[in-house]
Amino acid sequence: MGKIFRNLLLFMVLLALLLFVAPQLIPSDVLKRVVEEQITRVTGMSVEVAQVSIRLLPSVQVYVTDMQLGKTADQTPMLHAGSANASLELMPLLSGELQLNGLDLKMLAIQIPQYNGSGGRLLHISRITGLLHLDLTRARLKKANAELYGGEVNLDAELRRAGNGSVVITGRAKGHAVQVDRLLADLGSHDQLSGALSAELDLTAGGTSAIELLQGLQIDGPVRMRSGKLMLNGITAGYDLIRFNLQTRGMNHRLSSLEAFSPLINATGDILITGNYRLSGRVKAAGMPGLAGEALVAGTIEQPQLIPVAAPASPGMGLNPAY
Repeated sequence: MGKIFRNLLLFMVLLALLLFVAPQLIPSDVLKRVVEEQITRVTGMSVEVAQVSIRLLPSVQVYVTDMQLGKTADQTPMLHAGSANASLELMPLLSGELQLNGLDLKMLAIQIPQYNGSGGRLLHISRITGLLHLDLTRARLKKANAELYGGEVNLDAELRRAGNGSVVITGRAKGHAVQVDRLLADLGSHDQLSGALSAELDLTAGGTSAIELLQGLQIDGPVRMRSGKLMLNGITAGYDLIRFNLQTRGMNHRLSSLEAFSPLINATGDILITGNYRLSGRVKAAGMPGLAGEALVAGTIEQPQLIPVAAPASPGMGLNPAY
């Protein structure tokens, strides 16, 4: 009995040693190629990683550094992650599914192109955690949490490969306490708007390349911003609440049914952002003399403008209280 126990113990030690040493025996370029091929197969987009490593004990862990996904019109990565790691579940592999728990991506940057494809901006995300399930035709991101601009976004999304080789993405995102001034600064607008943003958005996209996915992006849902400041035409005014319905189609964004409430002035209107850059629209304000009236929205996100087009409106515009 003692001999059997000693042999079993020896076997377990040798097995543990093998599991520890085995990953070191796999050439790094082989691991790198496998990871790139698998992600490309599911997403349909080119993938490049600088380094891949695997650890088998105490659980299977995959580590990736400097990952680039997709290409924009000027051949810059659509998404870049400084590092990524995840725990690999072994049982789903038997059914052809890759399940990654504890997914953790850090230092992400997403390329946001502007009108005519020039002067793209980078949207920065500090960290994304969640669960990722991959099989032959789809990828599912569950219970994802993104930390960005002082707030967070909860996301569930699915990516499917269609029969014609295209990719279809659907998802739902809920944002909370995202700092608007920090977000807009990365998108090219400085000191124009501040506040805390929350939103509930449905998103879809489809295409055969990163560029087509961006062009086919659709986002719909309500957006609210609270307790901030707005600067237009050299005037800075505090506000309690700004709310609108967001409709994104590619690089064009419509802010419809917009309402703004502040101690001095209330406003309604509709604004269109074309090519992630140019502004147009119309707003109507009531309240403080000199600021009330109707105006056209013009300029760019870097230099927005209000152009008066009518005499000041009467104080009673039929706005409902925000509270």
